[in-house]
Amino acid sequence: MTKNRLENFSDGVFSILITIMVLQLRQPVTGNWNELLRPEFIDTLIAYGLSFMLIGSFWISHHQIMANISNVDRTILSQNLRAIFSITMVPFVTEWHSNFSHSKAAGVVYGFIYLWSLYSLYNLAGHVSKLVDDEHQLQIRAYNKTRLRMMAIALMGTGLSFIYPSASSWSVLVIWIFWTSLASSRWREKKAASRIKKNEQAHLSQQGDNEND
Repeated sequence: MTKNRLENFSDGVFSILITIMVLQLRQPVTGNWNELLRPEFIDTLIAYGLSFMLIGSFWISHHQIMANISNVDRTILSQNLRAIFSITMVPFVTEWHSNFSHSKAAGVVYGFIYLWSLYSLYNLAGHVSKLVDDEHQLQIRAYNKTRLRMMAIALMGTGLSFIYPSASSWSVLVIWIFWTSLASSRWREKKAASRIKKNEQAHLSQQGDNEND
């Protein structure tokens, strides 16, 4: 099977999740400015922003994992379904944790779902790495090493949530900042490497032209 059907299905799920989250936003009951400062509105907005941030990062990770293969096997299909299932739980647990920020149960479940989502993407990437060339295999394994660090932070946050319920949300925020900074750094490195390669090719081409002259 080509990966197009899998990507289309996965992208559709991500789109539906974001649409559901938007529909869950609670509209202020009046047109006054002070409605924007009401705790209920702020909590809903925070829950939406956090869910959007998480699902967006998972979507980017999913795209990076699937970018270097052309066909998928049954193992990839099943692991992709597991990953998608765990990610679909993110809006639910995020809203629960936002509405009951002092609840240990909500904090622990929130951290567990995030940890499960990371683990599912880790397994998916691990199998995909066996189907690509050596260069892309090293790249995927490097990303998976990063996911292991993120999972360690998430595990610590989930464990601390049994004592401090907000620990899981703080751990997710730390992970997101870490992931964003790392992704930006790798993007800059790729851009610099691409620029160097183009300069080298232009230099070699110029040398060839000079020799011909």
